[in-house]
Amino acid sequence: MTITEILNQVHLGNTVQNWLLAAVAIFLVLLLLPLIHAWLKRNRPIFLAKDNPVAQLLTVLIERTRPVARLVASLYVGQLFLVFPPIITAAFNYIIIVGIWFQAAVWASATLRFFVERRRPVDIDNDGDVDPSPAINVMVFLGQVVIWSIVFLVALANLGVNITGLLAGLGIGGIAVALAVQAILGDLLSSLSIALDKPFMVDDLLRVNDVEGRVEYVGVRSTRLRSINGEQIIWPNGDLSKSRIHNLGRMSERRVVMRLNIQYEATPDQVGQVAQLVEEAVRARAEARFVSCLLATLGSYALEFELIYFVPYGDRVEWMRTVDAVNRGIFERLSGAGIKIAYPIGRQVNIPENPLTPAMGETA
Repeated sequence: MTITEILNQVHLGNTVQNWLLAAVAIFLVLLLLPLIHAWLKRNRPIFLAKDNPVAQLLTVLIERTRPVARLVASLYVGQLFLVFPPIITAAFNYIIIVGIWFQAAVWASATLRFFVERRRPVDIDNDGDVDPSPAINVMVFLGQVVIWSIVFLVALANLGVNITGLLAGLGIGGIAVALAVQAILGDLLSSLSIALDKPFMVDDLLRVNDVEGRVEYVGVRSTRLRSINGEQIIWPNGDLSKSRIHNLGRMSERRVVMRLNIQYEATPDQVGQVAQLVEEAVRARAEARFVSCLLATLGSYALEFELIYFVPYGDRVEWMRTVDAVNRGIFERLSGAGIKIAYPIGRQVNIPENPLTPAMGETA
């Protein structure tokens, strides 16, 4: 018997040649896919190091390719060379449809997590202190629920199941649930907005309306602030997202503006020394940045100088210590030059009201 005759023999409705072609195709698919996966896994650090999101995403998707998807792919390629009875063909189609949509759901979930992870805060100083945003995990979970629900419904439709009634029931149920928990959903959506937009992070110092405090925790429904007075303030994310937020924690330095009142009894020479003495007091602090000291107004009872300088604002206590040192330096230098600080005429006080209290402003 020749090789041609052997190849042309029919077994189970297919020639030996077709069975061999199907076996070779299945073997190649089962061999090549693991080899590609192993090569990508070995070179994964190289692809992830490149600042190319497309290459990174493709690497992640191939890594998320499940063994069942490889098996389904091999069966699909193999059955192209063979002819089966209708019942077996239908069974193969069911397996292939379920396998394809299962892998599509896995890839869609991996894509969602990939882009969400790119929005997470980066640990720049490698100290492990990264903002734990639980809202991101909630968003990923809800997104995966939606993805798997859609894939499940589409797979049922491809298998010939009528899903019209199921879709109508899910729609009505979804509307009822949304109306029942609309306040919670509002806070949840606000937390997602905070997690993605990142207007502030844990340990940032915020001023919201008349409240100033440091962020301790950003939750799914609320954000917790520790105020400068010590109490903990729990702020619903929905209300927080509607408020005007001043993020003091991201200021590189904070501006100090103060009015310095000098008595009219001062001589012209003394008035001319005020700006120089004040500048010396500010520059005596290495961390302070002097801007100006000018005679702004001839007031009703004093010559009003306006002093502007900046102080780094990494820590509120250190900022106040610098302001305190500058104030003491100004008072010492003015007293040494015989320049007196003015106070309102007619006020019955032995000690004048402190004219060096700064009016605080910020700069980002």
